[in-house]
This record gives sequence, C-alpha cells and structure tokens, in this order.
Amino acid sequence: MEETHCVSAVVSCRRLALAILLLTPALLSGCAVVSWVAPVYGEIENLSDPECSSSLSSQLASALEEQGETPDDAARAAARTVRLLPYRNVPLFEAASASGVTYGWNLAPRNSGECVLRIYERRKDGAVVDNTVNFFATRRLKGCTCSWVYYSEQTTYH
Repeated sequence: MEETHCVSAVVSCRRLALAILLLTPALLSGCAVVSWVAPVYGEIENLSDPECSSSLSSQLASALEEQGETPDDAARAAARTVRLLPYRNVPLFEAASASGVTYGWNLAPRNSGECVLRIYERRKDGAVVDNTVNFFATRRLKGCTCSWVYYSEQTTYH
C-alpha cells in the first residue's frame, strides 16, 4: 500500500513540474511581464520614413483626441512628439498637451515587424494614473517597422 502512495506522489510531482515548465513561457510571453523581468521595449526602426512619421503623428493625435484633447491640442502635441522623438534616447516617450495632461507612450513590436502604439500613463498636477494591462489607447502604425530593444537604464517619469 505504501508503495502505491509513493509512486502516485512522484507522478503528481512530475505532473506539477511539467505544468509549471509549460506555463512559464506562456506567462513570460506577455509584454508587461517581460518588462518586469528585463527592461525590454519596442523601438521604431524607420522613423525618418515619411509614411511612418506621418502615421505616428496621425495616430498620436487620434489617441489624444480619444482621451478628450481638442483636435488642435492633439495635433500640436503629436507634431511636437514626432519632431523630438529622434533626439530622445529612451524607449518610452511622452506627449504633453496644452490641457496640462502628459501622456506616457510605448511601442509593442509584432512578429510581422509592425508597430503598436500604446498610451500606458496619464499625468496631471502630480497625479499619475497607469494602465499597463488594457492601456488607455492602442493604435497600429502603418509603414513603421518596430523591434524589441534592451534598455539598461531605469526610466521613471514620475
């Protein structure tokens, strides 16, 4: 009788270990989880391409309007962000609107090389609201190519 319990305990432990082993890659495949483990971010490879920069500008403005910004404020903030982005040396970037709200953005490359633009943070008067699960807004960028990059410095916008 004892032998049966030992064998079933070993089989149960092996099944649990196998389940953990199989689930770990699935859990780590999410962008949010990967960024907690290692500072990996998306980066646009062809921002100087007119189609890409135009798409980035229009999608930034569209997402800002969705957040309640006026079309003029959204367009100005988007144009300013696209103009300054090549001079930024961090993978996370921000767009500040005339309304006083600053939006934190990141990029998520897809297997096809396509870029997905996401608002992950809003800040106003010292209050910070993050949403790294559903994001405040998500847009696909046409004509842009993205890739994952490792960024070794800690970046905090608070």
